[in-house]
Amino acid sequence: MKRCMNKGPLAGVLGFTLLCAGCGGSGSETITPTTQRSASSGAEAETASSTGQTEGGEVELGPSVEFVGLVAQVPASWQSEMPSSNMRVAQFRLPGVDGADDAELAIFDFGPGMGGSVLDNIRRWTGQVTGPDGNAVPPTVVEAQIGDMTITKVESTGTFMSGMPGDSSVRENTTVINAQLIKSPDQYIFFKLIGPRATVEANRAGFEAMRGSITRGE
Repeated sequence: MKRCMNKGPLAGVLGFTLLCAGCGGSGSETITPTTQRSASSGAEAETASSTGQTEGGEVELGPSVEFVGLVAQVPASWQSEMPSSNMRVAQFRLPGVDGADDAELAIFDFGPGMGGSVLDNIRRWTGQVTGPDGNAVPPTVVEAQIGDMTITKVESTGTFMSGMPGDSSVRENTTVINAQLIKSPDQYIFFKLIGPRATVEANRAGFEAMRGSITRGE
């Protein structure tokens, strides 16, 4: 994928740092994304959706699923589940590998204009994953075009703590991939893939194929 500086919503994000208060240790911490890539068009993603071919190999895609006016194909090995909250519009169980637990992909729609800006969410998501030193792990940030929609993917691996009320769980050696799809100026769709590092790696090609297959519904 072509590496370049963006001219979209994340323009200049590598030119400054993200301030993350209370991400680990004492006081504030400066977080800098490790990489940023931009696809100039959705052609590469569209090819992946029709052939099931990604950089990670060939993926067997199952039937299409619909959510919030969008259509996507998911890998045949993923199990569709009943969403566990009314903010989730779809939910999938991704099979574990080599004795590791399954991973979960949840798709969220918080309502018109809700969910925050891309940069606000990068700051928040960064603070949820820490390294051995207790400090926030600098995320990998990728922005791409899917048709006329922009999607930003933020990925980190380390110790995950959601920080959500009522969720005090701590997961070690966990990979978290958050993505924010800008469907329109007032509607954002969110994707959260979380699971053991090995399981997420095994399902990475499937996630990228699913992400690239997204189109607007009829």
